[in-house]
Amino acid sequence: METDGDERTASEAVLAAVADRLGVDERDLDDPLYETVDPEALDALFRGTVGHVTFEYMRFVVTVDADGDVRLEERSP
Repeated sequence: METDGDERTASEAVLAAVADRLGVDERDLDDPLYETVDPEALDALFRGTVGHVTFEYMRFVVTVDADGDVRLEERSP
């Protein structure tokens, strides 16, 4: 999922999805993504491949698919 024009990288899509769900700007997220997952590795993971990756970020379980879909599930307290 490399950027191509207006497309976002996987890491950008995760930040956008989490910020949207929380109703804040991406710059206002409390926890940097790099403290949870290496953004460059996440972006590289989907270059020319298929599959998905799941990890916890902030209060969500995040699943990123190779086609760019990001799904968020709230973690149980």
